[in-house]
Amino acid sequence: DYLPRDKDANHLLFHTPAQISRLSFLTFVFQGDLLQKELDLLSEYCTVVDKLVIYLRPWLELKSHLVLPPVSYLGLHSKAVKGPHFHYQALVSALLTLTTPKLRTVQLLHACAEEELRESVSSFAAEDRACLVLCSFSLEDSRGRVLLS
Repeated sequence: DYLPRDKDANHLLFHTPAQISRLSFLTFVFQGDLLQKELDLLSEYCTVVDKLVIYLRPWLELKSHLVLPPVSYLGLHSKAVKGPHFHYQALVSALLTLTTPKLRTVQLLHACAEEELRESVSSFAAEDRACLVLCSFSLEDSRGRVLLS
């Protein structure tokens, strides 16, 4: 993790700007409350990142209305083995409110999550299900297959 917890600390200075600006793939592991600050730093210092993987504890840590850097790929993994349906509803709601100009693929990297999401879909609001099908990115399983169509 190249990015500091405290934005004002500028811990990125331990790495040269050339090293940071050349990153094209980055993996994050941290608590959800800090996610937007980390994404802001990423947007500021890692301008060519195109692929981003975020490891969360529960899916609930992916907050609504996040502003992502201009990545085309977002991989998501949760450490929670089995989450209740409302965790998946929160995940879908958060995905539908993401702000990002280039996002084309969101991939769930946790095999159990794929089946749990499929089981949870029936409990989602009809509007969320429709929005997922029509949104600008595809939601895929760990093997690259579209989950909801």
